[in-house]
This record gives sequence, structure tokens and C-alpha cells, in this order.
Amino acid sequence: MTFKNSNVILKKTIKKNELVNFSKIQLSNKNINLNKLNLLKVLPMKANKDLKKGEILKLKFLKKINIGLIISCRLNSTRLPRKAIIKLGKTTSIERCINQVKQTGIKCIIIATSKKKENLVLKKIAKRNNINFFMGSDKNLVLRNLQAANKYNLDHLIRVTGDSPLISYELISELISNHLKRDSDYSYNDNLPLG
Repeated sequence: MTFKNSNVILKKTIKKNELVNFSKIQLSNKNINLNKLNLLKVLPMKANKDLKKGEILKLKFLKKINIGLIISCRLNSTRLPRKAIIKLGKTTSIERCINQVKQTGIKCIIIATSKKKENLVLKKIAKRNNINFFMGSDKNLVLRNLQAANKYNLDHLIRVTGDSPLISYELISELISNHLKRDSDYSYNDNLPLG
């Protein structure tokens, strides 16, 4: 890739499917600031082959990262049964959550629930809102989310709960951006109000 008459060069060797971000590239012209270029529209991406340190980076060596958002939800809560489908005004709690997370621009949104029959109402909600639906383990939330991520070939996943009608799409977008910039394995928000 060439930006402002400067080649984009790899600072280190990158394996196939590894993240290519700003920390791994430099420009041949050291007087140009990477942060001021339109590379933000291109990176981060994954390498589609092994790349060597010092090699000029080309777009054909890159592929998009598949980011998905999983809304974890079951309807068998003991404290407040079926709380995700309780209406707040004219809209259910989970549909408010769906409307919020859609504003992140993430294309792959999935409701992930357990295989219990009572959760089939969530399938109708997913269909009505044009999002994906997955049924997995009832007892193991992590396993269920990983199975959903594998089914939809996700490289990175964001997990939110279906009973969070006021989830902030702005904070989700900021978290994703920081996660990818830092090439993190795991990121989370804390010290925020619930909802």
C-alpha cells in the first residue's frame, strides 16, 4: 500500500490470520504521521498469508476481520422470569437492546440462548429484527458463546446481556476500537451503571 508517496512496511513478521494494525506497520517516509492517514479506514485487518518483516504491505495480503455481537439471553430467571421479553412501553427489553447494538454498525448480531423450549420465543424476536439466532448449552454460558462464535466464523465477539435495554452503542464502539488497536485478547468495561 502506498499513502502520500510512502510505502507501508511491516515492522515485524506476521503469521497468516494474525491481526495487522498500526503497531505492526511503519511508513518508508518517516516524516509522515501514520495517525493522520486514511489507514484508519483500512486497518485493522487479518493477514491472509504469512508476511515477512520489511515487506511492503499490499491490500491483497489482507482480509476483513469478522466481528460479531452476541446477546446472551435465557428466559428462566428465578428472580424475574422472562425479564428479557417484559415490555418497556411498546417494546420488549431485548428488542431495546437489539436496537441499541444495531447502531454500532456490526453486521453479525446473534441472540444466543439455551436449548430449552421456553426460549424459542427469542427465535421469533431474532427473525422479526433480522438478526441471527443460536441455541446451545443451558449451564455453560462461555461454551454457548464460543459455539455461536464458531458457527458464525467470528474473529472477535462482543457479549452483552439481553436484559440490558439501555446498553450504550457508543461505549461498545469505543471498546471495539481500543480492543483492535491494542491487539487485545480480551477487553471489558467496568465501573459503569448497569443497564
